[in-house]
Amino acid sequence: MTGSGGRGSGRSVPEAVNLSGQAALITGAGRGIGRAIAVALGDAGASVAICDKSEEEMATTAKAVRARGGIVLAVRADVSDLGDVERMVAEVEAEMGPVDLLVNSAGVHGPVAPLVESGPGEWWQTMEVNVRGLLYCSLAVLRGMVERGHGRIVNLASGLGFVASPRLSSYCVSEAALLRLTESLAVEARAYGVHAFAVVPDLVRTAVAEDGASSRAPGTAGDLHAPFERGDDVLPQRAAGLVFRIASGEADALSGRYINVPNPLAPTREGLAETVARAQEIIERDLFVLRGRE
Repeated sequence: MTGSGGRGSGRSVPEAVNLSGQAALITGAGRGIGRAIAVALGDAGASVAICDKSEEEMATTAKAVRARGGIVLAVRADVSDLGDVERMVAEVEAEMGPVDLLVNSAGVHGPVAPLVESGPGEWWQTMEVNVRGLLYCSLAVLRGMVERGHGRIVNLASGLGFVASPRLSSYCVSEAALLRLTESLAVEARAYGVHAFAVVPDLVRTAVAEDGASSRAPGTAGDLHAPFERGDDVLPQRAAGLVFRIASGEADALSGRYINVPNPLAPTREGLAETVARAQEIIERDLFVLRGRE
């Protein structure tokens, strides 16, 4: 574990909020949203453990956190491998203490092809990473959170979990499962002071979105090419800012729900404060969850 004295300049989070004393573990932290979350939590004073399969990308994230005065531990692991996950969590807790916040950001997009043309092994590998990986990591920290009576788990999700998108069936199915697993986890753990959330960013330049955009397939994620060209995408830092606020406890009343990252280009989309303010209405009307409708 390495770090430096004071907090660095150029913080990505408000000075008024301090997460010192919290230990956070972020999977898929080698780039994109995962890296932005690691930097934001480090800025806020949390001890940050990062996990990724790429040593090179993970080293770049660790360097970014340290450069701003953050404390960071990098542990390479494959989240779809139970032994790797258990080793990772044991190493993190030995160095930083119990995990207070888990951010499941690791994920793959799977085959970008019609289902009939997709190999079943490659298709199912999306489930292995996006669903089983989330399950392994969550279970590895959940038992300790329940025993201590507090903890938060944040799962990075996608709006494609709500739709059936041609050529991305494995990804859509895995994201729908992620949303339901988040709610199930929250319902079971609520009595123990543990909260779980699904964060659904708007259009962000992730590897999944970039691959979909490059396909340019009509009626699929290829339709993302035009928004990218217009600059309608959301910076990863906005998603990171929302995760940071969840880590502070601001959104605990919405445990089990999915929370959208506000897009400044969509002024009708409410921010977190407005959503939290109507938490009672959201619960009574059973909003921001996957439900069937008549």
